[in-house]
Parts: sequence; structure tokens; C-alpha cells
Amino acid sequence: MVSITSSNAAMCVNDTRTLVGLPAGGTFTVTGNGSLAGSTLTATGAGSINVTYTFTNTSGCTSSANQTITVNALPTSFAVTGGGGYCIGEAGSFVGLSGSQSGVNYQLREMESTPVLSFRNRCCSDFGAQPTAGTYTVQATNGTSGCTLYYEWFSECFQSKL
Repeated sequence: MVSITSSNAAMCVNDTRTLVGLPAGGTFTVTGNGSLAGSTLTATGAGSINVTYTFTNTSGCTSSANQTITVNALPTSFAVTGGGGYCIGEAGSFVGLSGSQSGVNYQLREMESTPVLSFRNRCCSDFGAQPTAGTYTVQATNGTSGCTLYYEWFSECFQSKL
């Protein structure tokens, strides 16, 4: 009996998964919103991927197994606003997003740490002034699918001249 033993759970765009078929030695083909490199499947767009595993035994008999995988879209990408440099004694650099998407949770993280601020479903949202220089990441996560998109933002603190 021919089977695909890897998960058919939903994926997000750009996710990868290693495909496994039994018995070993068969070949995979994909159609739809996916690409295949060896046994690594990559989700290339929202929609679905149809996976077929074909095995031919030593007698020349061929059997196939099929699997359909749903691919969820990433949150919509918005421009990160603000950023840049500021001087010691100033409030810091402001950071925000030019828009937001319904059902998506947004978090501002400093150096990929615990969230500094969070918001959900607000248009043109402002995370406010960030008083610590460094690299910030805005994480946008779809509340239903769990698909996540990251935006990077930089802030520098300059010593003011006297």
C-alpha cells in the first residue's frame, strides 16, 4: 500500500515541510500553490497544494497516494512608520504602521524579546515613542490561522552636541 505519511495540516505562505512517502523510493509531484525541491515542499501562495506520491514496485506495478494541503495567506504588509535617530533627552523615535488588518494581532518587540506594546485591528496604529535605541520587530499574527509576518525597524540614539 502506498501512502503519504507527512502531515496534511494547513501551512502558511513561505512555510516548508518535508514530505515522506511509503514505501520509500517513490517520487513526489505537486500542483497548485507549492514548489518541491527534493522532498521539501514550500508553500508559494495562498490556496491549496495537491501532493501526489507515486511508487513503482519491482514487478512494474505503479500505485499513487494523494494529499491536499491548505495554504493560508500571510497578514497584509504595511509600511512601518517613524524610526531613525534621536538625541539624548528626547522622547525617542516614534514607530507605527501605515495600516492594519482585521483579525490580526500586532506586537512591537525589542530585539525579539517580550512584546513592548500590542494592538489589534486599529488602523494607522502608533506604538508611540520608543526611548531605547536598537532593533525593533513588529510581529503581525493572524488570530485564526496563526500565520505571521515580521517587519524590522531601527532606532539610534545620538549624543547631543553641547
